[in-house]
Amino acid sequence: MHCFTHQDVEAVGVCKACYKGLCTQCASDLGLGLACKGEHEQFVEATNALLSRSIRISSINKHGSFVVPGFYAFLGAAFLLSGIITKTKASPFSIAMGCGFVVFAIITLVANRKAWAK
Repeated sequence: MHCFTHQDVEAVGVCKACYKGLCTQCASDLGLGLACKGEHEQFVEATNALLSRSIRISSINKHGSFVVPGFYAFLGAAFLLSGIITKTKASPFSIAMGCGFVVFAIITLVANRKAWAK
């Protein structure tokens, strides 16, 4: 591959923003990627920072996959209990809501486990 600007020079890499071939004169090495010198450096730096933050947050939040399903399970249990333990008669609406929240908690837990396993 040749440099996009200097067609007679071999490219050393590709710009992370525009994917054009870059020679040593045109490339700005930003550590985690190359950028067109003077053109895409800010964009590539912002992209690298975003990627680094995302990796850091996902490594910190490994147990976060249990928080949302746990909350839904808690809501389901609360609705089920309030539907069953009423002084007059069982509330079909509360029981249905409780069952719905418990099922949704299970679905969310399974989906999160699959997502975090990758």
